[in-house]
Amino acid sequence: MKTIRINFLLLIGLLTLGACHKQDDPTVINLTVVDYFTGQPLDSVFYLLGANYRYSSGVYREGDLKWTRGGTTDATGNIQYTFKSDENGSLGSLEKKGYIIKTYIDHLNNGNFVKQSVYNEFNVTMRPFDAYLKVNLHNTLINTDSLFLIIRSTTLQNEEQFYTYGHHLGFPFVVSPNNDLSFYIPTVANEPLTIYWSWDKMDRIKPAPLCDQLSIPKGDTLIYSISN
Repeated sequence: MKTIRINFLLLIGLLTLGACHKQDDPTVINLTVVDYFTGQPLDSVFYLLGANYRYSSGVYREGDLKWTRGGTTDATGNIQYTFKSDENGSLGSLEKKGYIIKTYIDHLNNGNFVKQSVYNEFNVTMRPFDAYLKVNLHNTLINTDSLFLIIRSTTLQNEEQFYTYGHHLGFPFVVSPNNDLSFYIPTVANEPLTIYWSWDKMDRIKPAPLCDQLSIPKGDTLIYSISN
């Protein structure tokens, strides 16, 4: 009975030692970026990596940023990076012209996209823009209210976590009295875009009183105008 107890304690000690050793192992990211539709690898995708100090004076501080740095994927769409053993690694963003930006990609897996102290291997898709929206805003009012506008896409919001054209309800497009504003927006085809606008400033609590929903066929440019 005594021998069993000794072996049991020895087993616990070995497991504890193994866990400590694992915590000190470096974090490795091996990630391949491919096209959402074709599955083909995407080269020259700009990526942003970040590292926090794993230990600071013997205590890990999650918000203690050590460095950020960028680079591009190779011809096979691959990123491979090994962090130092005292660093917690993260992948901040992926960006390529003509594609929806992947922003704060670390939040795609319940806030823990990159597992620490282990080898991480991922395939990530990037979706190309395949439709365009041209917006014409005309605020003919003189010395009165500004025009506030937000364009929201569920697909873009899901891809980029928080992203919405005009940002969020606290920061819409604004057209001051007796002014015009025109701009093009790349978007995704055959999926709903919702346009919100108001002559009163919109916020997170007060919804926009006016809205419209539209969809753009693949390869097309839709012209949308708002005027008072």
